[in-house]
Amino acid sequence: MTSLDQTQLLSAVWRMGHFVGATLCDDDGRRVEVKSSGEPTAQASLFKGAVLVIDGVVYCGDVVVGAESPITEPVVMRIVECSSPRLLDLAGDMIPQMILPVPQPVLDRYQQLVDGGVDRCKCGTIVAQMDSLHRTDLLTRLVIERLQRKCSVVERLYGQSDSDWNQTMYAMLFRAMGDHRNQDAFERLAFAVPYYTLSRERTSGDNVETMLFGASGLLRRYYWDEHTRVLQQDFEYLARKHSIRPMMGGEWAMTGINPNNTPLIRISQLAGYVSHTDFIFNKLLQCRTADDINRLLGGESARVSDYWERHFTPERTTVRKTKRLGATKINLLGINFVVPVMFAYGRQTEREELKEQALDLLDSLRVETNYITRHWTSRGVVLNGAFDSQAIIQLEREYCSLRGCWRCPIGRSEIKKSLETL
Repeated sequence: MTSLDQTQLLSAVWRMGHFVGATLCDDDGRRVEVKSSGEPTAQASLFKGAVLVIDGVVYCGDVVVGAESPITEPVVMRIVECSSPRLLDLAGDMIPQMILPVPQPVLDRYQQLVDGGVDRCKCGTIVAQMDSLHRTDLLTRLVIERLQRKCSVVERLYGQSDSDWNQTMYAMLFRAMGDHRNQDAFERLAFAVPYYTLSRERTSGDNVETMLFGASGLLRRYYWDEHTRVLQQDFEYLARKHSIRPMMGGEWAMTGINPNNTPLIRISQLAGYVSHTDFIFNKLLQCRTADDINRLLGGESARVSDYWERHFTPERTTVRKTKRLGATKINLLGINFVVPVMFAYGRQTEREELKEQALDLLDSLRVETNYITRHWTSRGVVLNGAFDSQAIIQLEREYCSLRGCWRCPIGRSEIKKSLETL
């Protein structure tokens, strides 16, 4: 275990109040009694308002755990897990320091968690064996964390959109249409041809598709194809008319992607959808079930134009086939587009009922199937819907894959159980 891991673990143990009530000794040999460990802050190593009695004198102030870099705020005590060089405060005085080793049973359990991961330390089994109350509490906490992260994306887009919710929704839809490698490129496309510009050409679906393809920069890849050459010529007129600055084209990932999910197919579907669907934002806020999302995003509107029914790329001709959004993609758009926008709008407008509606809507959607959810279900974790799968994805990506057991709700619970055996 690295010293960084031990410092983070010591911070977690201190936060749990394990040393409250204990009488200890600092590096200067003074008697220290911990009355309160203080309140944790966003900076994991800093605790505000701790109360220590040092040689009979009560000190109320900040405590820092670890911290090898210079300390810029006044603290009453620095806590380390092993002998460390003393630090000075801004006035040049020696900061009081106390060595508090992490209890061995906690170290052992933590090592199991970090080294084993979901496979060997049986975190999956822990979740699978939870009673319904604790399972619901854990999954709800993780889902809220994940939604807050997605809401931060929505709020960033809202700022970039000059507080226009139609443009925000439009940009989030574009972002959600791409696979993870093309999300940023789709977002840039949504601002290259903003919602108000596209709305002015909605009566001509061909112009909408021309603007989106031209602004993407992808037409330059296929200069030899007659269809794309005509599109490029038409785009040059529309670009001058609407002052559109196209992307470079090299920003898109084109290889290793399912043919139905390539940017070319998705752009054509987006053009069809926004050309034929009115009042999208209002309809989005009215969604309450998976069927509502299917009605919002499914049907004939989100289908490719005639040319793309016979092509995946200009150099690849196929049998004519209607390429519309499939059930799996609509479900993912519900998870990654409809629910986050609804939740973020509810948070922005302080409408708690919309936030609750977003959570209920998420619960009505199907489980997202990917390598993460398959991994956890193989450990016996039952996922009943998208609410559960989003929670597990949050757990894997934000804690497990980052070896963040010291801050993970499951890891902290296991650490706390180890402390209770002492």
